[in-house]
Amino acid sequence: MTPLEYAEFLSQEKMAKIIESKQNGPSLEERWLKTVETLDINHIEEFRTKFNNAPNKTHLLNLGLIKAAEIGSNRLIDFFLTNKEVNINTLCRLDKILVTPLLRSIQCKRNETTKYLIFRKADINLAGEFGDGLVTAVHFENSNDMITLLLEKGASLASRHKLWPNLNLREYCIQTNKIQAKLAIDNFVFKLIANGEYDKLKCLTDKGYININVTNQFKKTGRDLAMERSHVNIVQLIDKIEEKQRRLRTKMNY
Repeated sequence: MTPLEYAEFLSQEKMAKIIESKQNGPSLEERWLKTVETLDINHIEEFRTKFNNAPNKTHLLNLGLIKAAEIGSNRLIDFFLTNKEVNINTLCRLDKILVTPLLRSIQCKRNETTKYLIFRKADINLAGEFGDGLVTAVHFENSNDMITLLLEKGASLASRHKLWPNLNLREYCIQTNKIQAKLAIDNFVFKLIANGEYDKLKCLTDKGYININVTNQFKKTGRDLAMERSHVNIVQLIDKIEEKQRRLRTKMNY
């Protein structure tokens, strides 16, 4: 017999209505997230004390941090991060999507909050529903500035979209017509070539990212730029990749 059935059995109509309203009403998690949305720290803290001894306390606090990132409130993020139980890199499902606070802010295009979370040492390479921070930015078509920032902060172009594992990130952009994201990626590669960043380019190719000899808007290739800047080792790297691809195409045709 359920509590509702027992209350009805005892003819406790008032108690039965209370139990029924609780069963049909929003869950603790839903009420907590609604409270976080108010941005009222006093109200949030008051509600937090109500589940202070709950077994899922840490989960609820981490969800609160993710919701703060979704809203774009750096002040609220600070409030949650003062609690030692809150993890800036927590992975939780929110709206059926696996996210971290950083991934949620990227998804919602809260770019100032994304920058703040990176400043607070959020892990840009931690993967969620679609992939890491860079993949998430490309998936949700965030700004080119954000894609470039993530790349400059150490995001890897070798990352792949979880739903498109056979394509590198540039190929994924082409396949899904994300032209601006592809442009941001190509511009970043050109910048690496211009600065003579051979080690970074070699690391990318070792991880399977081979789109180094791309063409910019002025019809200049990566190899042309490397030649202009006298980056001989990068020219040789590009030639090696191109030759390998040529042989592969010949083999496939055969």
